[in-house]
Amino acid sequence: MFKYITLFIFFLNFSFVLGSILVPKESYLTFDQFLKEKSSASKLKSVPSNWINLTFSSPLIGKYEINDKTVLSISKFDGNIGDELSNYNRWRLQLNLSPLEQLASNQVRRSSLGSSSLREYSLENSKTNFLIYWISNNTSHYFVKVESQLKINKAIFKTFVESQSWENI
Repeated sequence: MFKYITLFIFFLNFSFVLGSILVPKESYLTFDQFLKEKSSASKLKSVPSNWINLTFSSPLIGKYEINDKTVLSISKFDGNIGDELSNYNRWRLQLNLSPLEQLASNQVRRSSLGSSSLREYSLENSKTNFLIYWISNNTSHYFVKVESQLKINKAIFKTFVESQSWENI
């Protein structure tokens, strides 16, 4: 993953080693990976014009800066991705909160979105707020995660989630 480069100084036919530095190896997307990322992002619709499109890599299919303290990311997974408690505890750990042994009914809001199921979670610590939507259909799971240092206006993001055609992304 990393290459070492040794620096030399040549002076009057003598060489002195100044030291070694660590240079990260560059990584590039294959053409197929590039097309997949571009095609997933292009299927998102109704993205507000003031959201700044950020670079992302798989499993993300979209990432936006909402303001200087808020970022929205969208990931897509196929197949088994763990149960609800496992995912909830993963998000708690990202906030440096201890895991729970079980999820209380007030920690998740369940509804449907077309033929998909929709779950909404809100988590926070003293510095960071998470708002997460988990959309599941027959073949895929989508996570829309809002991370902010500000209080999150749920209505804006709920409207965005509801405006998408998750079966076609």
